Amino acid sequence: MKPLLIAAAAALGIALAAIGIAAGLRPDDPAATEFLVGLGYFGLLLAPAGALAVLILGAIALGRIARRDAAANSEALRATGRG
Repeated sequence: MKPLLIAAAAALGIALAAIGIAAGLRPDDPAATEFLVGLGYFGLLLAPAGALAVLILGAIALGRIARRDAAANSEALRATGRG
């Protein structure tokens, strides 16, 4: 889960940095500007997919935590004689 989150964050960061460089520095070479803006837009197109991946992985993690918590509660109730 962590590598996917890191990759999504890195892609978004690179995209925003590329757009910022293209807008702020305004390179003299039009090809460099076009490359930076294209890289930025490509990264921004990937951002929704990254957000969806984060939501799915978060739901899986919450499900696992809930199952472990339910099992621990059941075990604690059995151990105290209440269940």
